[in-house]
Amino acid sequence: HLSPGCLGEGALAGLGHLSSAASAILVHRMRGHCRLEVWGDGHLVGPAVDGDLWLRTDLDYRGFASFSYSTDGVAFTALGGSFPTVWSSYRGSRIALYSFSADGADGHALFRDFRYVVPSRDLPWAPAEPGPLGHPAPVGL
Repeated sequence: HLSPGCLGEGALAGLGHLSSAASAILVHRMRGHCRLEVWGDGHLVGPAVDGDLWLRTDLDYRGFASFSYSTDGVAFTALGGSFPTVWSSYRGSRIALYSFSADGADGHALFRDFRYVVPSRDLPWAPAEPGPLGHPAPVGL
């Protein structure tokens, strides 16, 4: 749960996967307005946003991440495609919450909540209860 109202001009804040092929969903404040963006093996500029956001990433059993967002914490909208989380010197993907400003602008990101949901370890894969920031791959993949 991210409140982007405190971001300074030019600042970014979001949720991502750090691996040798990093990807993220983020809020970018430009010219006084916030816009969603997805970065991975490309760059997608999404809708303008105002107010609190819930950001979510889903990581499937093949190691692909996808991103979605919500303005109410209940109904999520997918943004962008799926991105590989490539292993490097460690196994898997590292999940990151971050705030960044290249020019040192004032402001900060306010993350109000973070949840991590792990699917059932029983096969076949069974979905766990979805939370604000992630849930397992759908049944039948």
